[in-house]
This record gives sequence, C-alpha cells and structure tokens, in this order.
Amino acid sequence: MRIELKKQILLLDIFLVLSLLSYALMLCLTNKNLNYMDVSGDSELIQRRFFLKNIANRICDVGGIIYIIGCIMILRFNSLKFIPLRKIVLCFLAQAFLIFTSVVLIALFDIENLSDYLFPVWSILIGLLFCFFYSLFKLYRQRKEE
Repeated sequence: MRIELKKQILLLDIFLVLSLLSYALMLCLTNKNLNYMDVSGDSELIQRRFFLKNIANRICDVGGIIYIIGCIMILRFNSLKFIPLRKIVLCFLAQAFLIFTSVVLIALFDIENLSDYLFPVWSILIGLLFCFFYSLFKLYRQRKEE
C-alpha cells in the first residue's frame, strides 16, 4: 500500500476510535452516575440522563458517518489493483476488530448495559461491510480491465 493511503486510513481510524471511546466513556459515566434505578422518581435526573445519552449517541453517529464517508472516498479515489486481496481482507478485519475493542473495553466496566454499547456499532459495521464489498468489486473490475 502507498504511504499516503496508509496515512489516510490511519487518520480515519484515529478519528473513529476517538469518537467511539468518547461515546463509550460518556455512556459509562452516565450509566454509573445516573443509574436508571436511582433516578426513577426524579424527573430532572431522568431528563439529564436522556440528554447525556443522546449526546453520546450523536457523537457515535457523527463519528460513524464521517468514517464511512471517508472510507468510501478513499476507495473511490485510489486504485486497488496493486494491493493483494489478502491485504484488503486483513485491513477490513483489523477495522472491525478495532471498532469492537474500542467500545468493549469500556463496556466491561458496565456489563449490565453491554447491549447499549454495542447497538450503535452495528451500523458502523454494516457500513464497513458495504465498503468491503465495494472494494472487492472495484478490485475485480480493475484487474479485469488489465
């Protein structure tokens, strides 16, 4: 892979990991400090809890959207015909592993709400899967043109 392509992928990965870590940390702090069992009677605390969870979800949504758009742009404007298929598969598997581990590491501190942490990650993984299939199609088409 070219050096500039690796830098672009690395910048996207750093951005996504920071947004996912921010999301997971904010959700963990909200769940620990404003537990839904403790705030059940106070409407102000319930509103604060929902507000903080909404902010955490927006951080994850914006990070995921920018990441997927960035992946599509990288795939669109770069040639893949000189990159072996094995490297492409390993790159996408590493991306999926990075997405899961960045959220699960913090979710281990709040295991009761593990599904809250993993639910937004599925949309990012679906977008990543779309990018993977797009890269395979583009690689096939570029090698067929030779």
